Amino acid sequence: MTTVTRAATDAATMRRALELAERGPARGVNPRVGCVILSPGGDVLAEGWHRGAGTAHAEVDALAKLAPGGARGATAVVTLEPCNH
Repeated sequence: MTTVTRAATDAATMRRALELAERGPARGVNPRVGCVILSPGGDVLAEGWHRGAGTAHAEVDALAKLAPGGARGATAVVTLEPCNH
C-alpha cells in the first residue's frame, strides 16, 4: 500500500470512527468514542461505540463482535485514547 493510499485509508477510517462516536449520548460524564478494527489488509473487521456511563468502551464493544483471536494482527482506530483503569 502506498503512503498516499494508506493516508487516505487512515483518514476514511477515522471519519467512520467519528461517525460511530456520534451514536453515543451527547450528555454525560463520558466522551463520545468510536472504534473501527481493521484487518492487516485494511478490511473492516468490527465497529463499536461507547453507549454511555457504565457500558463497554468503544474498543471493547468492537472487540466483542469478533471471534476469539479475531483481532490478532489487527489495528484499532479509536477516536480517543482508551482508558486504562
